[in-house]
Amino acid sequence: MALIIANDTYEQGALQNLRAPAADAEALGRVLGDPQIGDFAVQVVRNEPAHIIQAHIEEVFSEGRLYLVHSHGAVHPPGILRLSHAGSACGSRKPGY
Repeated sequence: MALIIANDTYEQGALQNLRAPAADAEALGRVLGDPQIGDFAVQVVRNEPAHIIQAHIEEVFSEGRLYLVHSHGAVHPPGILRLSHAGSACGSRKPGY
């Protein structure tokens, strides 16, 4: 199983919507799913809230599979990367997912 998480639309105006994640996710999904290349069962999760993303990630990690996130992100002290999801608030100290 390959999980691809793509966020390109954000509820908060401070985070600019992105153009590439949806198309990139679909293209990567085709490559990873191609039997001659990756032969993965691919699941694309797009613009979901944090609790849905977290559930998918936990499932994938429990199975030891591959995943990719294409999203905004910000580094908060002390060097912690927070990935943004559709409902992320800009400047929030809460984890992005």
